[in-house]
Amino acid sequence: MKLYPPSSTQGYALVSPDGAVLGHSYRATSNEAIESMFSEGADQWSERQNEGWQVMLVYARIVVPYFFPGDARQKDVVPS
Repeated sequence: MKLYPPSSTQGYALVSPDGAVLGHSYRATSNEAIESMFSEGADQWSERQNEGWQVMLVYARIVVPYFFPGDARQKDVVPS
């Protein structure tokens, strides 16, 4: 029996002032999420918070891709 990792995980991501969750900032801890974008320290983060930046607890869904064998250049044939 093949075991797959859990299909979802919990972590932290940055939220921009306009409300967009930045998926590329997703990390296990809030400090790691902040450092992924603002690595210059706590002073810079406090300035960003004044601008409206936030750290949010998020859940990420992990999807294992499944590829079908075949040739992508083939065209679908519609029976007449």
